Amino acid sequence: MADSDRLNELRRQRTLIADHLAWIDRDIAKITKIDAPADRLPSSKPTQRLATRSAEAETTGQINEWSEEDLETESQIPKTGCWLWFAAVILLGIGAVVLFITLNY
Repeated sequence: MADSDRLNELRRQRTLIADHLAWIDRDIAKITKIDAPADRLPSSKPTQRLATRSAEAETTGQINEWSEEDLETESQIPKTGCWLWFAAVILLGIGAVVLFITLNY
């Protein structure tokens, strides 16, 4: 079970990296005014282009599948942490006020 979880995580990371590289290629093409993606430039070997295309085709479906799940899960974690910090600061503030009143009166 742990191996399949690790494999799924590695595939997810590969998908994210492929998506990030595609974004970088688009930005490079925009900046240099080249219409062709960077993987189609003459400097790349045909086998690299084929591997890139097959990896992109494989990962496109995975990106769509994981994007909704990841957004739901990742958005809940920071919200919970923020509320915990907020509650801790409020409690410390109330404690400081009570201590101040107790010591001064």
